[in-house]
Amino acid sequence: MIRKLTLLLILLTSSITLFAQKITFEATAPNIVEVGEVFRVEYTVNSGIEIEKSTFSRPQIDDFDIIAGPTESKVQGVSIVNGDVTKSINITYTYVLTSKKKGIHVIPSTKMRVNGVEYTSKPLNVEVVGDDEKSGKTNKITSEDIIVKVTTNKSEVYKGEPIKVSIKLYSQVILNIENSKFPSFNGFYVQEIDNSNARQYRATLNSKVYNAITLREYLLFPQQSGVLEIEQADINVIAQIVTQSARQSTLDNFFSNQMDVVEVRRKISTEPLKITVKELPAGAPSDFNGAVGDFTIRKDVPTTEVVANSSVMFTLEIRGGGNLPLLKTPKLELPNSFEQYSVKTAESLKIINDNISGYRRFEYPIIARAEGHYDIQPVNFTYFNPQSSKYVTIMTENSAINVLPDSSKVASIGSGGLVSGLSKEEVTILGEDIRFIRIGENNLKKERSIFIFSIGYFVSIILILGSFVLALIYLKKRIKLLKNKVLVKGKRANKVALQRLNTANQYIKQGDKRKFYEEMLKALWGYMSDKLNIPVSSLTKDNVREGLVKKSISIDDINVFLQIISDCEYAQYSPLATGHMNEIYNNAVGKLSKFESTIK
Repeated sequence: MIRKLTLLLILLTSSITLFAQKITFEATAPNIVEVGEVFRVEYTVNSGIEIEKSTFSRPQIDDFDIIAGPTESKVQGVSIVNGDVTKSINITYTYVLTSKKKGIHVIPSTKMRVNGVEYTSKPLNVEVVGDDEKSGKTNKITSEDIIVKVTTNKSEVYKGEPIKVSIKLYSQVILNIENSKFPSFNGFYVQEIDNSNARQYRATLNSKVYNAITLREYLLFPQQSGVLEIEQADINVIAQIVTQSARQSTLDNFFSNQMDVVEVRRKISTEPLKITVKELPAGAPSDFNGAVGDFTIRKDVPTTEVVANSSVMFTLEIRGGGNLPLLKTPKLELPNSFEQYSVKTAESLKIINDNISGYRRFEYPIIARAEGHYDIQPVNFTYFNPQSSKYVTIMTENSAINVLPDSSKVASIGSGGLVSGLSKEEVTILGEDIRFIRIGENNLKKERSIFIFSIGYFVSIILILGSFVLALIYLKKRIKLLKNKVLVKGKRANKVALQRLNTANQYIKQGDKRKFYEEMLKALWGYMSDKLNIPVSSLTKDNVREGLVKKSISIDDINVFLQIISDCEYAQYSPLATGHMNEIYNNAVGKLSKFESTIK
């Protein structure tokens, strides 16, 4: 009897030991990272038996900045060797961290309860070193990886002289641009240059090769002298980097579907730029109106003869390069018998060699009131040439116009017309000193009855009151509907997602991998934004997970959906991902259909 009890005790002890050995819980992280480097810390449960219930306690991480996490992933596998079946279940919780402080920092231990048994991981020591203290740097964003610069073609100009300003972004990582704040250019007249077709190009800066793009370009015309400052530009970017797993090598990550693209937000700013603006020299001619550049002038009179009281169009055209948009209308001197009306302006401008070139045309509508032969004085135009630092006066040629008598000789006096041959200062209105007096019967009659208190009056009041009541009812319903923005967004989520998925399907047929994954990410993130009522700019995988859990979506479905997003993010930049487009598309359609039937 004692031998049986002893044998039973040994068997029970062995079973408990074997059971305990089937579950492990450990933490892993790199031993050394650089300042600013992004790395992963993984807490992994490895079990050979079915996990019925598990609870992960989040560690208190104080020495590092948490970029993302914890992200949960679950992998199950079965292996058969010589007839022995072995089952494995791995649950991994991943944090993405970075640090700005050198030194040895501790990632504390944490606890995991699995099937009612509590397990504790070991604390980890991670040494944070400088750029020159660790070889083989990976997964980091430094100040030299993303640079934004403001460049100008001149740092010293005259007042009114154009300056070309470019804002360029240099990057050695893949990134997207969020909200940005560009300078306001106080003290300058600003002409923005169309930059909608800007493309990336390779450029060298500080002996390093970057992908560069011109974000904005302007032509600035300083309006005051002195030292003017172009304030800093603030550009918010999202850098996309692939993190190094604590368990895998870089080669393993490349061929593994578990690679994770981490978004790192950075705000980069330009240095304020000072421009010295010189005052124009003294002694400017009296007709100088602020033109700076190099110009020519031409006058056009379409005819040399015109009949009195008819119109003629004088045209002045100023052509060249400089501050053309700021040119004032030249003054046209005319005889007193000519009437001049509002000047019409037309222009054709384009950017050539960091300057605005083209022409401005001024059209002067003129009416000649008195016959005779008249000389039209030349038009003087003075501008300042910054190349020679001198004022230059140019003028049009002399011209003459012959005004023929009006065929009617005298305009209708009864209508208050003008007598031919008189200037406008000498014109007198005739024939209005005595008014016509009517005599005889007045034959007065009542024009109409009084509207107030009539039948039409009361009908109008009833119609107005009825319209007011109907409008009030409509507005109340409309306001109630607009208040429920969550309902409106939720209803449109599936419709918008289906449109984007249809577009993505078209890219599959075209074989356009980049546009396909870009459209898939818009569809998936946009759907979650509308369904969970979270702005797209604030969406993360963590708050999507929490939102779907609240909507009673299963953990397995959530993990599959987030893995689809991760696959799309990685596949955008992987040369081997083209063949998976149909699979990813079908998985996404299936999950969104299931979410739509579950989320109310």
